Amino acid sequence: MRKVAVQPLTMEAFRPYGDFVSLLKTGDGAPGFYADLLQLPLGQAVTTVGLARIQAGRVADMLEYHQFTSEGLLPLDGPCDIFVGQPVPGNPFAAVLHGFRIPAGTFVRLNPGVVHGTQLPVNDAPVSVLLILPAFTVGNDTQYVFLSGEERLTLQWEENADGI
Repeated sequence: MRKVAVQPLTMEAFRPYGDFVSLLKTGDGAPGFYADLLQLPLGQAVTTVGLARIQAGRVADMLEYHQFTSEGLLPLDGPCDIFVGQPVPGNPFAAVLHGFRIPAGTFVRLNPGVVHGTQLPVNDAPVSVLLILPAFTVGNDTQYVFLSGEERLTLQWEENADGI
């Protein structure tokens, strides 16, 4: 049997084979949105990996949608809640919103045009969420609106809800 020696993962040693990013160490653990951390060429398209590190709190103050692109979400180290809705023609942000709980380790794809916003952690601990988007979507294909006062959103769990 052939033996292959295992070595620590370093940029220098791994560069001939690809690239990597340590998502859980991104931003030194600080909350925030970190877009386009790593490019992932997929044939003609270039997809990027990003990270949202979300802090405890149950209020969202922003809505967004991507007209032409999907978005992938994967909570890595805890569950989170999301809200989504179908855009209303002529006023996309007037969408009727629905909330969903995403267990850690569950990958979610949002279709193009789906109105959504930040993920909200279920518990008091911060949650790191892997984001997958086509390269530069944030600058090229994101429409957003900031909410204030009574427009802001909060999500409440239905105690008798079924799901994963």
